[in-house]
Amino acid sequence: MKRFIWVALLAVASLVVDAAHARKTVVAVAPVDDYVNKPLPDHATVWHCWYDDAVSILCRLGETARTADVATGREAPAADVRLPRIVKDIWQRPEKMVNAVITIPLHAIPFDMALTGQLADAAMCAGARAPCGVIFARNERLLAGFVQARERQIAARNATQIATAD
Repeated sequence: MKRFIWVALLAVASLVVDAAHARKTVVAVAPVDDYVNKPLPDHATVWHCWYDDAVSILCRLGETARTADVATGREAPAADVRLPRIVKDIWQRPEKMVNAVITIPLHAIPFDMALTGQLADAAMCAGARAPCGVIFARNERLLAGFVQARERQIAARNATQIATAD
């Protein structure tokens, strides 16, 4: 009988230890790759897009291509008639979206920001007739840094062009 009590006591103790250990188990998640923003020409239509920490990508128009650049740009692809009007406006008349925030819905929480950035680029620029690109970040704070870096690059190039023109 003593042995039975000891075995039962040890079995209960092992269950308690196993349950405590199971609660402490931490699942290691591999680091998420960020989207690598492509270099953009100075006079391109540029969208500023970020993940909203829920299930959407939000985009706001940052810069529009100059009219002269659009005239010499590529031919606008024929837009599918089934596409909503807003999609056609984003691609062909982005200047109409000056103060709008465009929402790209996601069906799940994204784990790969590289693919999420590619989705933003495809949604905003796939059918654009002028040079177009996206500056994408996983949140608004990082996006602000990317936008400031682009503005500094453009300002430095403009300063160099002015200095060489004299």
